[in-house]
Amino acid sequence: MGDAARAVRGEDAFDVPAVDAWLRAETELPDGLPEVKQFTSGASNLTYLLSYPDRDLILRRPPAGTKAKSAHDMGREYRIQAGLKPVFRYVPEMVAHCNDDSVIGSEFYVMERVDGVIARDRLPDGYAPPPLRPAMADALVDVLADLHDVDPAAVGLTGFGRPEGYLDRQLRRWAGEWQALRTGDDLPGVDALAAELVAKVRDVRARISFYASTPQYRAAFAHHGLGDLADELKLLSRAQRWEEMPQKISDEVLHTYVTVGTYDQIAEKLTARYGKVVTHCEFSIAVKDQADKERLRALAKAIQAS
Repeated sequence: MGDAARAVRGEDAFDVPAVDAWLRAETELPDGLPEVKQFTSGASNLTYLLSYPDRDLILRRPPAGTKAKSAHDMGREYRIQAGLKPVFRYVPEMVAHCNDDSVIGSEFYVMERVDGVIARDRLPDGYAPPPLRPAMADALVDVLADLHDVDPAAVGLTGFGRPEGYLDRQLRRWAGEWQALRTGDDLPGVDALAAELVAKVRDVRARISFYASTPQYRAAFAHHGLGDLADELKLLSRAQRWEEMPQKISDEVLHTYVTVGTYDQIAEKLTARYGKVVTHCEFSIAVKDQADKERLRALAKAIQAS
């Protein structure tokens, strides 16, 4: 179940026989022209449903008129999804990309349809009762984390954007957007969360850089091909240039060593990631109150039991 496809708006119509003819050179299709409808939700690129007998396809194209290339790059969308598909099962199967504007007046691409529910301002009646919704939110975060675990180079997706410093830029951007869009409602929790995330990332970079600078941990960095980084950080530490050290910890290095989760999740995640190679764990966690103490005891107990 997804957003309902509707009749194509007049200004968004395209030459269906031309698309059909081009598409038949790229993939096998049933006889006849497809029934074409449009998904009207969304405000960026245009999305259409091409319904053939026993096969539904999705066509994506930019809107008419002046366009920002970065926001409407169909080739980029197609290439990223085609690269991810073999290793990330949530991506639909890509069918073909057309960069010949003579077909419908712009580039476009076609992919298989994946049916599902799109959660916008409300869920369909009877879908996911309230007790299940926290699990839905957790699943969303887990899938995004799985996506970020994909190595772009391993799937042929190098050369996109500026991967270095991405995490810090995103935190600054989200905090800036919140400040620009806030309506005046008093939501101090958002400001506190933004400040906490920035501080945690900074502190984790500092901690990793400190470990890397010590001889006892060099082998753990060399194991991941980061021996030269450890040597560089050791020299910076000896020169007392400590403020420069966290800047040497890239997002890639950060994700190599950091496991992220709530108190309820972290034991399972640590066990899955390190259970076969770790003999003991030490924790250095700020304890603010009795609730924190209880969470830490439960975490240690869960790890010991795993």
